[in-house]
Amino acid sequence: MNTTSWFWQITILGLYSIIFCLSPIAVWAEVPGLINYQGKIFQNGKPITTDPESPLPVIFRLYNSPEEGTLLYEESQNVEVSNGIYSIRLGLYPTANGEYSNLFDVVAMAEDIWLEVEINGEILKPRQQITSSAYALRAGDAEVAATVINNSITSDSIINSSITEAKLADGAVTLAKLSNSMCSQGEMLVKTETGWTCGTPALPLCQDGDFINCYSGPPQTIGVASCRAGIRYCNAGHTGYGPCTGQVLPEAEICDGIDNDCNGKVDDNVTGTPAWYQDADNDGYGNPAGMIRFCPGQEQPGYVQNADDCDDSSFAVNPGFGERCDGKDSNCDGEVDNNCVNTACTEDEINQVVNGEFGVSSGCLNAGMALVNCMQTNHCGELLSPDLDCMRAHCASEWETAMGSIPPECHSGDTRPCGTDEGECRTGIETCSTGNTWSGICDGEIPPEPEICDGLDNNCDGVVDNPETPQWCLDADGDRYVDGCVEECEQPGDEWIPYTTILAEGDCDDRDPEINYGAQELCDGIDNDCDGTIDENFPNLATVCDTGMQGACKEGIFVCSSAGDTVVCQQTVWPEPEICDGIDNDCDGDVDEDLNGSGEACDTGLQGICGPGTMTCIGGVMICQQNLAPQPEDCDGIDNDCDGTVDEGLNGAGPLTTNQQGVCQGARQSCFSGNWTDYYDIIPSYGLEIIDNWNCDDGLDNDCDGMIDSNDTGCN
Repeated sequence: MNTTSWFWQITILGLYSIIFCLSPIAVWAEVPGLINYQGKIFQNGKPITTDPESPLPVIFRLYNSPEEGTLLYEESQNVEVSNGIYSIRLGLYPTANGEYSNLFDVVAMAEDIWLEVEINGEILKPRQQITSSAYALRAGDAEVAATVINNSITSDSIINSSITEAKLADGAVTLAKLSNSMCSQGEMLVKTETGWTCGTPALPLCQDGDFINCYSGPPQTIGVASCRAGIRYCNAGHTGYGPCTGQVLPEAEICDGIDNDCNGKVDDNVTGTPAWYQDADNDGYGNPAGMIRFCPGQEQPGYVQNADDCDDSSFAVNPGFGERCDGKDSNCDGEVDNNCVNTACTEDEINQVVNGEFGVSSGCLNAGMALVNCMQTNHCGELLSPDLDCMRAHCASEWETAMGSIPPECHSGDTRPCGTDEGECRTGIETCSTGNTWSGICDGEIPPEPEICDGLDNNCDGVVDNPETPQWCLDADGDRYVDGCVEECEQPGDEWIPYTTILAEGDCDDRDPEINYGAQELCDGIDNDCDGTIDENFPNLATVCDTGMQGACKEGIFVCSSAGDTVVCQQTVWPEPEICDGIDNDCDGDVDEDLNGSGEACDTGLQGICGPGTMTCIGGVMICQQNLAPQPEDCDGIDNDCDGTVDEGLNGAGPLTTNQQGVCQGARQSCFSGNWTDYYDIIPSYGLEIIDNWNCDDGLDNDCDGMIDSNDTGCN
């Protein structure tokens, strides 16, 4: 029997009896000395029956707790099981040390007793609590029974209330019923409708609340990862157990980071994942006998995806090495020393180098250095991971000298799969050409095609309907010039149109159908044709123009016409009240006319007649314009020449004097107080003609009286 498949129950059907060892001295302290126990054992959900010659070894333990707790009692028995049911007595047989344990002490000291059962080394769980049965009281010997009188046993007399008062109601226990002849050995006192009698109780198979564990998975998986047993509860008719509920069974392992199949390993050997092969010698070639599958991203070091190594204990033996003449198949082609070369390095020396060991021969060392130099010069990879294609092209002789004949790409007649079976593609066969190189022709292949929206993976990238060309384009304004396209098969929205119906990609304003790459550029301040330039067809736009009006109103600027097809000169200055600025502000053809304040008298600040002026606009500036220009000084009491002096310089400048005789002949009047006045003193030689003036003999009429010198009275 497989011990991991045992399921058990402790029935609640009165399956054990408490046998009292009654004493005439201390009835109140009497407790069970033996425990009769009946249980039922199932294997894989079915009750078992043992061979009488091969009873079932069972260990029974009593604890004071449903889990852990203190071990109170332990006893081993060989149990006979019939149809799943067995009956035993605890306390009847010696324990492991050969002595009888005092079950009396165990039961007396523990308030609760929990039974644990171990079968063939497997501890069955959970523990079950021990309770007494009302009808399981059996008589003691006659001497003790004689001390029991009618109705003398009460609930107060029974330790720990193991038998309740209700169970002994109606005077059920009497001295007569406890006589030795009443019940035979092995029988129990059973209460029936008519009273108490000796016999075997008719027990139901189970009671409410009874359950057994159940598990239909492989026994070794129970309790591993998430796998666990379920429970079958006693059915309503007490005739058996219902379906298994709550069990968690192993499932097929998948790549999810969980131990689905409950074998103690996570994501191991998942069906459909790539096969990897152990590479114990780290030469890049795997051992065909060491296959394991890893989920993507969970690959482990020490494994490769080929099974081409014929000796996974030697780095120097694999298809990447040439054939050495050493009596072994060193290139794993199935033949020994075919096309071999004698090499400077032996297999052992190559392995020594790989393992970091020294002591190789000088010939091997020199050949190895030459090979390494060639590989570094031609970028042919590392010594332990060479690029064989590069080696064949550049370092073939160095390789053969050190390692053996360089492996060809393939052998004539070899074939290998090519292409892919992903999506709609199908692999073909590539054949090795006569030059021991792969032909590059994949015969029978169905190659990838451009992805289209047909529910198929046409381009064989593992994704269905992921086209690489645009399928739908956003056209919010309906002009078929679109603002972005997507490579999706499903229409993203109502404003998206098929790529095959668009006029062009790019719409600088997808809210206006009149703005797109195909639109005519208008003069409207908008980039109508989406070329990045606004109103570029109207070079005069915003330049100065002549409106044809007068004055300031002639100034204008070219603006877009209302139709947007040309530019027009728009007046930028409108008529305003005329001001003194040299401009025809009111656009009437006259400049600076009818100005406020013009014509008003003002003072120029100049002297004489130049001081009075009139406010006048000259050159766009309002100034006080003098009314009179400077004039020759006149005898009028006015500063005619505006020099600040009145009537200056007018002596002898006026009309002829009144007296024109003598030296006064030709003399002119002088200006005094704004009037021309005879003023003779300014006439040379004018004066009284007297002796004192020394002019009586100058031959002149000095005083202009018509008499000269001696003829004048003053000279006489």
